[in-house]
Amino acid sequence: MLREVSIRSGDVSLFLPSDPDDPRLSDSRWHVAEHAGTSGRLFRLERLSAQLPIARVAAPAAAGRLFRIAQLTGRATVIGEPFDVEQLRADLELHGDTLAFVLWEGDLSATHLFGEGQVTLSGDTEYDVTLSGNPLTTKDVNWLLPWLPPGVAYLDLHFQSVPGGIALKGSN
Repeated sequence: MLREVSIRSGDVSLFLPSDPDDPRLSDSRWHVAEHAGTSGRLFRLERLSAQLPIARVAAPAAAGRLFRIAQLTGRATVIGEPFDVEQLRADLELHGDTLAFVLWEGDLSATHLFGEGQVTLSGDTEYDVTLSGNPLTTKDVNWLLPWLPPGVAYLDLHFQSVPGGIALKGSN
């Protein structure tokens, strides 16, 4: 267990190997990379600065890993163009291949977000994520939802894996 962790100007990458025939690799919005002769999706967080009161980086399987983030800023690349993340506060827990999180708050350029969810990282990545924007500016989530019209809304978004894709429900 690490306590009072400070990160200044760090870079973090997460590589998810994929089957070469995975249709997501041909979607030009995904960032695809090669690692050890395997193709996969690459997620990056650059210019990372963070304060973590607790970082449980190794633990018995039942306990999982825990990262309590008191403050995080950086530039994220997930899908499409990179975007800036400001003043993020969250708890992340990794149990086996499942990442669960509570996003207490996070700011994009003109959006204030909070929410929770989980992502299963092995095999076909599975999502069950709810995010709320207070407000949500569609320009800030264009990297994820490029078809949204320009505007500002107080909106709850629920993403959930379904056979053959991801279902999105917007409400509020």
